Amino acid sequence: MADDHSALWKRYAVRGVELDMPMKQLKGFTCPAKLNYPIECYQIVDARCKGGNCTAANPTGSGFITKLNHMEADLDLVVVYLTDTDEHRVYQIQYFFGPRQPLAKDTNLGKALIAKYGQPMTIVNEVDAHDPLGGGRIQWRATEDYKGPEVDADCLPVYNASNPDVAAGKQCKIYVKDDDILGAEREKQKDIDLKHVKSNQPPPPTL
Repeated sequence: MADDHSALWKRYAVRGVELDMPMKQLKGFTCPAKLNYPIECYQIVDARCKGGNCTAANPTGSGFITKLNHMEADLDLVVVYLTDTDEHRVYQIQYFFGPRQPLAKDTNLGKALIAKYGQPMTIVNEVDAHDPLGGGRIQWRATEDYKGPEVDADCLPVYNASNPDVAAGKQCKIYVKDDDILGAEREKQKDIDLKHVKSNQPPPPTL
């Protein structure tokens, strides 16, 4: 798998983090004390934190809440998901950044993403003329059947059920993942665990 996908893992890097990167190579990330699945590490990368106090927490497991000077704020944030194996390798990267903006092949963000990732495979959503911030969603994939590395760039609004006519949300999101890494690492871990069990077996009784 590494021979097939290593070039895409490198191309699909986000702020210096690559798919299949081991946890020991992550720089500046905060990881949980107990490395139980799902393992999430995060890094706040917002420029406002240079002059303020920034924090991030995921108390419910449903997403990180970021704060600036103790007040909730949409901070630029990178979250990585690690395999539940001895090497704890990155199999998913999430990048939240603002401001939310138009995302299409001919917008500033779209051009920057194409320069980095190449031509996209799918335009999921076009820019919405009724969205004051633009919107849009584009995907890059290694294959059409959604196997292997993929990138999903999403600047769509978040709609509030109490006010569905107003497009909200101040950030775009880039999701990079390769679920095959998780499966392959778990298979490798089975072999490692089996060898460990066999290496620590007691001597047989006298027969």
